[in-house]
Amino acid sequence: GDPQLARATFVSLLDYDPQILEAWRGILRSDAALGRVAATLKQIETRLRPAPADPALRYARGLALTYLPGREKDARRDLESAQRLDPASPYPHQTLGYLYEQRNLRGGAAADAERALLEYQIALALSDPEIAPHNVAALKVNAGNAARLLELWGLAHTYYRLRTLDPQPHEDPRTEYLFLRHAAQAAFYAGESSAAADLYARSEERRVGKECRLTC
Repeated sequence: GDPQLARATFVSLLDYDPQILEAWRGILRSDAALGRVAATLKQIETRLRPAPADPALRYARGLALTYLPGREKDARRDLESAQRLDPASPYPHQTLGYLYEQRNLRGGAAADAERALLEYQIALALSDPEIAPHNVAALKVNAGNAARLLELWGLAHTYYRLRTLDPQPHEDPRTEYLFLRHAAQAAFYAGESSAAADLYARSEERRVGKECRLTC
């Protein structure tokens, strides 16, 4: 869809309630497509100065920094602060999990994947499927991916299976293809050969282009 139109919708949500973290996520996702994350970060920082303990603004700053090269350490600091300021919110855990997962994929230690798995599990436990069903579905994939990086095949298969049972649609066919390939691998190594064959066959039906970035 049109990122400018999507952004306007999320800004309206934020005007209604400045603490809606989903709105900040949508704004920054749109800004990434529009090439204006740095400008929005400046606006967030201006709003933070008189309210440094605002959990939504602290999260928004941390999230914005994840889109900018070389700012991962600062992003982690803000996200951890957002966790302390709003312990009941799943989103700081989810985004922090993404950072640790990506660090592991760039050649980091197993401890990074372990931290990613922990953060995703906490985010999933804090999430309400009635309120944010799409995000809960994404977290099942996130947790499965982190478990797969650790070669915890049984656990990865469990999370992936939960996602296959979830009625929420995938973002696009490319995302679904990558998910099914990972799920097939986990099922195979978990000793579930029949499930692995079925998942692999389904992935072949959806084969399109290159691998894609899963939701963070």
